[in-house]
Amino acid sequence: MYVYKDSNSTVSFTHPYPGSLDAKIYRGTTLVGTRTGWMKTDDSYVITLDYNETEKPGILRIEWTGIYPFKRTQYVEVVTPIAPLKYIESALIENGAGSSDVTSFNQQITEMENTVRLIIQAYTGQNFSAVQETRYAKGTTELGRVLNQAIEIDVVSPPLTADLYQQYTYLNIKQAPPEGFSPGFDGVIRVPNDYYSNTRYTITGLWGWLDIPAAVQEAALILVKELSCNETLYRDRYLQVVSYADSRFQFNPMAFSGTGNVKADQLLDEFKRGGMIIV
Repeated sequence: MYVYKDSNSTVSFTHPYPGSLDAKIYRGTTLVGTRTGWMKTDDSYVITLDYNETEKPGILRIEWTGIYPFKRTQYVEVVTPIAPLKYIESALIENGAGSSDVTSFNQQITEMENTVRLIIQAYTGQNFSAVQETRYAKGTTELGRVLNQAIEIDVVSPPLTADLYQQYTYLNIKQAPPEGFSPGFDGVIRVPNDYYSNTRYTITGLWGWLDIPAAVQEAALILVKELSCNETLYRDRYLQVVSYADSRFQFNPMAFSGTGNVKADQLLDEFKRGGMIIV
């Protein structure tokens, strides 16, 4: 399941376990929240993740534990809406597509956001979210590239001093100075990059997107308006010729190219990831 970034979102865990459960919520290896003595409501354990626990996109791991013993793991993806939900709401209202029932309308907004997000993900080849993971780099040149791509760095092994993040012309010593190198005027031992050219580094951190680029949001709203338009506009988008006497329909081929909207495609093109499928 997924919840939205920076939201207070309900998560349910359905299981026939007979008693109360405790829940620990992790982002990567970091504990970000706990719930204790949680009882079932209508056969499910229901908790609300607050905005502190959903502040970053990525995967949350929820460890449910009981006393028998009992342990289950649940994963929840925190996603950034592909466009602000209030803008999607306005687009639906503008097209007269919003339900008069508040609960149903909120569900419409969520479903529309999910649909457009999947269309854009399929077209660009990326999900505009973030993931906590471990990456590897050989030598300081590759390490610098990996560090530059990261949103946040949690752990680098072998450990580095902060100086490496500023300059890549030299490398500060890590745990023990290699023979033949002495401290500089400021007491720091500096080792040339090529000394560590074969060192394999392990980097744990956050990669991806914290926020949706403006062009992607604009493309998303274009698609929202198209998908929620009335029947006539929707028909005109796909049909070039309609001949009732001969029952002949001529489809617009561009409607089935890319996202189905040329302007949206143009806005998204810079974010496309190239690739090749070999069969």
